[in-house]
Amino acid sequence: MDLLTELAIPKIYAEEGTGEANAMVGCKVQIVTMKKVQPTSNKTATERWRLCISDGKWFLAAMLATQLNNMVNDGHIKKGTILMLNNYLCNTVRERKIAILLDVTVESNEHLGIIGDPQNYDPVSTAAAQSTQNAQNAPVKSEVKPNPPMNKPQPSYNNNNNNSSYNNNNNMINNTRVTPSPSRGGGTTVPIKSLNCYQNRWSIKGRCVMKGDYRHWNNDKGSGKLISFNLKDTTGTIKMTGFNEVAETIMENIQSTKVYTISGGEVKFANQRYNTTGHQCEVTLNKSSVITEMPDDEAPGIQYNFEKIGNINDQVKDATVDVIGVISVVNDCVNIRTRAGGDVTKRDMTLIDDSNKAINITLWGATATDFDKQEGSILAVSNARVGDYNGRTLSASRDSMVLSDPNIPDAHRLRGWYDKIGKNTQVESLSAGGVGGAQRWDDERITLGGISSGPKLEQLQSTSKPLYFITSGYIDVIKKENFIYNACPDCNKKISEQGSGYHCENCSKDFSEASKRLMLSMCLYDTEGNTWATAFHETAQDILGISAEDLYTLSMNDPDAFEAKMNDAKFRHLLIKLRAKMDTYNDESRVRCNISAVKAIDYLAESKRMLSEIKQAGFA
Repeated sequence: MDLLTELAIPKIYAEEGTGEANAMVGCKVQIVTMKKVQPTSNKTATERWRLCISDGKWFLAAMLATQLNNMVNDGHIKKGTILMLNNYLCNTVRERKIAILLDVTVESNEHLGIIGDPQNYDPVSTAAAQSTQNAQNAPVKSEVKPNPPMNKPQPSYNNNNNNSSYNNNNNMINNTRVTPSPSRGGGTTVPIKSLNCYQNRWSIKGRCVMKGDYRHWNNDKGSGKLISFNLKDTTGTIKMTGFNEVAETIMENIQSTKVYTISGGEVKFANQRYNTTGHQCEVTLNKSSVITEMPDDEAPGIQYNFEKIGNINDQVKDATVDVIGVISVVNDCVNIRTRAGGDVTKRDMTLIDDSNKAINITLWGATATDFDKQEGSILAVSNARVGDYNGRTLSASRDSMVLSDPNIPDAHRLRGWYDKIGKNTQVESLSAGGVGGAQRWDDERITLGGISSGPKLEQLQSTSKPLYFITSGYIDVIKKENFIYNACPDCNKKISEQGSGYHCENCSKDFSEASKRLMLSMCLYDTEGNTWATAFHETAQDILGISAEDLYTLSMNDPDAFEAKMNDAKFRHLLIKLRAKMDTYNDESRVRCNISAVKAIDYLAESKRMLSEIKQAGFA
């Protein structure tokens, strides 16, 4: 019995479970039963473990926090293990007291057997009531050396009428500060990292580091909308979501970079497929949630880890980076049709920085629509997603925060660079069709024979990622069949004739006229091989030196001039930028190449490049 803390279970049972370090931190208990709880509604949810813990006389139901699952998988926690409780909660779940073990130390997992003859603790019984009385008077046994309690921020509620509040009566921000009350969630402020699904009363405080746009759904169960934002403190970040009316309140009143105290709402296990905060839980806010705006200095500032634009080329596809740059190009908003059939607004722009590089970045939804800054402004974007189509590109993600002209040292440094040097500096774009149509021409040089065999072919076969490369070669053949297609004026997808007009299946719209877009299939050759490649609209027009509409007119009215225009593009010495990727057709794998750009050979520049390579190889 000396291995366990006497009367630990009655004392744990009597606690409120506020999330603070509790009176029995450091007590020793034994696991007498252990069972895996497999989720039924969400097959991808994290597994959980249900336990019974004993002090040798009484036992109590318990749950192991999911962050401790690795201790089970490693065999450190099992039936009979003696644990020291470093942090725990005791909550009422479905009218039953359950201890939630948040942090434990394994004291012993030897095969000791079950110590004593523990009984289910029931304070209604006479014996249990007596134990409760004894527990209230009995100190923790002297041989137990409790670990120091976890540092927890103290509650910071004060009567500052300058702060704004949102309460469950009208869901509006007003000028009267509302202090969360225990009856509506309340509880002591806990670190965000410590918030878990087993706490009944809680309050967290942090800074809104990301606020998304409305997202709509429509399915068999109905339709609606939601909005999410991320709250961050010094310990971690958690995702908060509101639906329908609550979503409207969040959209109107929650602002990025502001500090809030939030209490009340449903804490549930996070769906890691749509949650990138790293927290095991997320919160669904409801009409009884209480949100209070706090002074700006009561939460940590936003921390960025900015990547130089010149270094983004080294990032893998779908990586996320923080980026800051000067806006050199701002395009108008355009509406596009998603694969799911919905419409979304996007805005493309180009950023440059003092690495003398440029990159295209895309904003989406309301962020794109509301953006009103001009060229020369500073833009900071967190968690931008890296793309690899047509070179390197960036896209603001759901978790991105987009700030214009932020008051941070990196922005001031870039402003000084741009005003003194940058605005007159020629930069190189990492993206195809970047600044002023500039292209990256520093990709690896590979011959066409090099991608049909050897290491480069093996590289393509081992990954789904495309390979960008440049070769010095010629166009041998251009197919004249199906060189042009009718395209939707809105989305540029192929459209079909319908009556006297055209119909776009993608946009579900009818048009009286169609746009003409080129799609040329051509055979390329260089010193070591040949391959078929496709040049799409913009690149095809650059190769032929004529617009799609004019080329179509020639093909219909002057076949000889059309033939001559096609032949003019052949057998010219070109630098050709290609995108190669493995493709499977009829169960046969092959390398498919698309032409990203072409330009005439600059023989002086090419000679200098080859001389430099000869020197690097040690031959000069």
